[in-house]
Amino acid sequence: MSQNCSSPSTNNLNKSFKSLNKSYLQLINVISSILEMMIEENKKLFNYRLILHSQAKLIFSGKSLPNFSLFDYLKRIATYTEINQSTLIISLIYIDKFCELTKLILTPYNIHRLICSSVLCAIKFNEDNILKTKYYAEIFGVCCKELKKLENKFTEMVDFNFYVNQKLFLQYNNYLLKLKGRN
Repeated sequence: MSQNCSSPSTNNLNKSFKSLNKSYLQLINVISSILEMMIEENKKLFNYRLILHSQAKLIFSGKSLPNFSLFDYLKRIATYTEINQSTLIISLIYIDKFCELTKLILTPYNIHRLICSSVLCAIKFNEDNILKTKYYAEIFGVCCKELKKLENKFTEMVDFNFYVNQKLFLQYNNYLLKLKGRN
């Protein structure tokens, strides 16, 4: 994801993990599919080259495309962070909120950085067991310094508001459950 940072690998992650259950894998599949569809729609609806050019210097835009799918990235994150499914759903809500507030258009160049930023914020807001930033950076495939910058910018852009009311969470959850049922 960054020139000087490691790409996602498990070389230095020495914890042993359980595999994700079928329901969790289905959730990851649905979320990754939604994000991929949004990116594809954005390519059709907007002057895509202009968007890429205008967003190229933003902290969330990578210089090159990662060589792994959104599904694989989300699966890696869920596996090594051991986050609850609710935290992953909250991170999707955060991405939507971020894009709405900033008018950022999702592209293949920014989605992975938005995912790592939103997941990290969701972990800190929703989980009891929070690990060191260095560990998350390795999972996300970025340097600690870069992850801190991404988190700080994301936090600033959503105006430090990470509260998700129950009604909104249930709307997202029910929608995702409906889509999971179709797969």
